[in-house]
Amino acid sequence: MPTTLLDFPSEVIQLIFGYLPISYLQKLVDIPSVKHEALNSLYVNITIGGTEARISENSDELLGLKRVGFDFDMGEPGTRFESPLEFMDAIDSGRIPKPKEIIFDSFTDLAELVQIDKTILRNVKVGFHMGYFKNLPSNDPQADVLLELLPYVNVFEMFEDIPGYWLVDYLLTIDKYGPNPVLHYSEYAITFLCKTMPFLKCLSIDRIVTKGVIALLPRTLTQLSCSVESFEIDADEELPFPPKLKSLSLILQEAPATFNIQGLSELWEFMVLNPNANHHIRLPPNLRLFHISNGFVYVDEVLRQCPNLYGFLYKGLIGFQIKTTNSQLLAQSKISKLILPQHEFFAMNSRMSLKLPETLQELGIEGVVVDSADVVPLESVILDFERNKLESLSKLSLLLPQNFVLIGHLPASLTELTYYVDRDFKFEWLQDTPNLRKLFLRDAVSPEYKVFECNTQLELLEMSQCDLSEAHIIAPNLKYLILSDNAFDEFSYDTLTIPESVIELDLSYSYTKRIYPNYRFPNNIRKLILDGNKFTELHGLPSNLKEFSCSYNGSDMTWFGSLPSKLEILRLSDAKIKDKDMELLNLKELTCLQRLSLGKNFLTILKIDDLPKSLTHLMIQDNLINNIEGRFSSLPNLAELDIRNNNVGQYFSANSSSAVGFVGPKIRYLHIKGNNIEDFDMMVLLGDAIDQLNL
Repeated sequence: MPTTLLDFPSEVIQLIFGYLPISYLQKLVDIPSVKHEALNSLYVNITIGGTEARISENSDELLGLKRVGFDFDMGEPGTRFESPLEFMDAIDSGRIPKPKEIIFDSFTDLAELVQIDKTILRNVKVGFHMGYFKNLPSNDPQADVLLELLPYVNVFEMFEDIPGYWLVDYLLTIDKYGPNPVLHYSEYAITFLCKTMPFLKCLSIDRIVTKGVIALLPRTLTQLSCSVESFEIDADEELPFPPKLKSLSLILQEAPATFNIQGLSELWEFMVLNPNANHHIRLPPNLRLFHISNGFVYVDEVLRQCPNLYGFLYKGLIGFQIKTTNSQLLAQSKISKLILPQHEFFAMNSRMSLKLPETLQELGIEGVVVDSADVVPLESVILDFERNKLESLSKLSLLLPQNFVLIGHLPASLTELTYYVDRDFKFEWLQDTPNLRKLFLRDAVSPEYKVFECNTQLELLEMSQCDLSEAHIIAPNLKYLILSDNAFDEFSYDTLTIPESVIELDLSYSYTKRIYPNYRFPNNIRKLILDGNKFTELHGLPSNLKEFSCSYNGSDMTWFGSLPSKLEILRLSDAKIKDKDMELLNLKELTCLQRLSLGKNFLTILKIDDLPKSLTHLMIQDNLINNIEGRFSSLPNLAELDIRNNNVGQYFSANSSSAVGFVGPKIRYLHIKGNNIEDFDMMVLLGDAIDQLNL
């Protein structure tokens, strides 16, 4: 009989690892005896493609510089790859195993991967966002490329935002002619759907659907997101959703209606968006997770129907603050994750405060944005830890509740606390929370505090918008520190003490004027954010710094000798940089630099030979550039160029014989709007992506 984990078969270990948090798996990868199983669990499904920021062309986000503590706070799995090339490099190098499922942010990412390797998607379940085809009729020749992918993809399992008219045409076709209709050769999209929809598991629809359309959806679906027409809905008639649904998301219209989904016996998760007081939902009793977003719901109505509910997440109240929670019903529930708007906690005194289930592991209270004309509630938002013995509570989030009253001591079990409250946080409370690892404070610290003594387990600390002018932090294991939007006039040993263990630091938007010449940041820091200050020169930057941002600087800067040589990401947007400063920056010596942002400055000339060859992403939008010396193709790794809103259209004209060679063969994302470039020139430069697939 097995006595240790390693005595079990690898298949069993793999199954166990599938239930572990991402952060655990990332640590297990470093253990040779279980590395293979940990990697397979970590990369069982991945996502390929750019973020929404690329669609909106937000260069600061495209730069890849995340907020301090993001990876630790969000548990970023590291299973998103920006491009098919990056993914293939990871596969070819053996860094990750071949995944079982891949989701593509766009069709073009899917098509590019097939172009790179026509065998990579065999035995892989594939899903992709269909926004590329949003405005195309089903017989548009561009849709033919979908059919050309079929020999290289075994199973399409997910379509996100499928064009509604494609779906309706397909459903009506098979309803009339059966599952294998004989179609005109030009019905590209319908032919594709006939070959893929019967095997589909996950679907989101980009239009309002009727009860009739719901009845025709594939019965194989386990996950569905759609907007439902409220008219002609009969409360006594169950909506004909696919019976095997495990996750359902409904966007409701304004008209009153009762939606009956009681028959979905396998439904595990349900999300409703935009509900109002005239909407009611009949739920299956086995439901485990209930979400509401941007609307109003009767809490007790849900609790009565779902006795086995594990999570109730009520975010974004829209409507009157009417208390609908039955305190006794909630207290007797088995809920572990609970988020409620503040009005459900309204009480005149402790005796009338909300009774919570002892099973709670995560609790959130969300304040409501109050218009100046609204009446501030007379009752208080009371959270009573004397009445509620929450010995398993690990996460508590208090997001701007009004008239907040905390009674009793914080539970010792807490590992994460978000305290965005207009009442001062008492650091003495940390004595009651020896297990706390994350503490987020906003506008909640008295400026009278100068020394902040934290418990030894704390790894992430935020104290933002607290008007601090002096902070000496004692936290021996702190790694992530956010002190943004405060009032530091200077950074010196008299005003700021940072633990040597810190690896990521945010000191932005304090309008700080200087860093004392003898002041040194901890040398372990790899990410430093100094945006929104008024520096004229920089001192004491850590030599091991990999990510640095000093954007939106309010004063002219002397840049000579300022930047550490190991930088990989550098953001100097809106930093008043002029042509003469580029020589002082000496960027060419930053041989590890991959991503550079110089947007919103005063550059008139760009000398490409002054940039490091290691660059993969270059953001120089919103300058005054009218002269480019050199060719971007001399940067061999450049995959993204944002040069919007300059005056360089002549370099990207179809009449320029060297236009394609000018940008280089590896350019994947090119942002050139605002340079007096005709649409025709853009097409000539970029080429027709469909023609280049070579499928």
